[in-house]
Amino acid sequence: MAIFYVDQDASGLQEGTSWTNAYTDLQDALVVVTANDEIWVANGTYKPTDDFNRDISFFIPSGVEIYGGFVGGETHLEQRDWINNPTILSGNIGSENIRTDNTYHVVSVSDSIDTTILDGLTISDGNADGTDSSGRDDGGGIVGFGNSNATFTLKNLIVSNNLATGFGGGFYLEGGNYNFINVTFKNNFANEGAENIYASVDSLTVENVLFFGNESQSGEAIVLQDNSGFDNNQANQGGSITISIFTGNNDDANSLNTTINRFQNANIPGTYLFAGEEESQGIRDNFPNFDEEGLAFNVAVEPGDDLIPLYRFQSTRTPGAYLFAGEEERQSINQNFAEDFNEEGLAFYVYGAGSGLGTTFYRFHNDNRPGTYLFAGPEEREGILDNFPNFTEEGIAFEVSA
Repeated sequence: MAIFYVDQDASGLQEGTSWTNAYTDLQDALVVVTANDEIWVANGTYKPTDDFNRDISFFIPSGVEIYGGFVGGETHLEQRDWINNPTILSGNIGSENIRTDNTYHVVSVSDSIDTTILDGLTISDGNADGTDSSGRDDGGGIVGFGNSNATFTLKNLIVSNNLATGFGGGFYLEGGNYNFINVTFKNNFANEGAENIYASVDSLTVENVLFFGNESQSGEAIVLQDNSGFDNNQANQGGSITISIFTGNNDDANSLNTTINRFQNANIPGTYLFAGEEESQGIRDNFPNFDEEGLAFNVAVEPGDDLIPLYRFQSTRTPGAYLFAGEEERQSINQNFAEDFNEEGLAFYVYGAGSGLGTTFYRFHNDNRPGTYLFAGPEEREGILDNFPNFTEEGIAFEVSA
């Protein structure tokens, strides 16, 4: 057995023989390893390619063990901290904020006849949106093909923000024996079904796994076919689910799928209105002073698990300016600021701040126009902080589907 080292910040000979001389590209290590070898990968973000070829993924050779979560310098696996030193395998090979040029699959495994291990990694931003005849529409995070002798152990992983227009937003697996241990699936999407795992395998064990914030048009967090190891959460042919949590998932896509659009009041620049589609049409038809800026985010119109209500208030001091508030703040506004805001009623449902179930939106108030507010996602937030000092950030407002 040999250990090969990968650290994107290494400045040595890049031979993979030590942390000092580590490879800077994970692909270089994958070319030289053989069965029973280990690859230790330092924290950082690693991408399958830099030439925008969406067909390239991290192909894991049979029987290889890959461990992430290192700072660099460790001599024992037990010294790593995969939570605080994230090793990210990202499919975001193209433009940073455009998903359509991401790689089809972040990781691929095939015909493994030995025990293959992935441990301490984040697998994110795969975009399997190709045609179904090509296989590019399944398994945005990992696509795997094995045989009855193959064993894959997937441990201490975060599988997030992967998409498939077919099956298996997170994982698409055919053949082999799979063990999922201490894995978090979040914000994955599949159009056909199984936003997290689609498995037609010999056995599947799921232990201490968390599913949240995932979405499928057809439903199911996990789809099992043929002899896949468990059924109705009971052990069957060697498979099982143990201490696993399914929460905040949108299996039928009926939860956070209501569009909220954003308008800016041209008469009072820096003030905004957020409206659903029906109200948006009324604004377009009757209020030309509101300039439509496009989709703001998606919300739920019915209560559900992990969802909280938001209420809309209109400013009495700046007509056409609005504020969204949760239940506790709603009571405070009605008790202490009734002269400044009129409550219009329940607006919609979202995930609470800090829930980790959706995309974070932040609230800013406009210092030039007290009592007026803007809600912005992560990317826009950075632009506001860098370029608009008149907007003061108040913190996380809520989480939604964006």
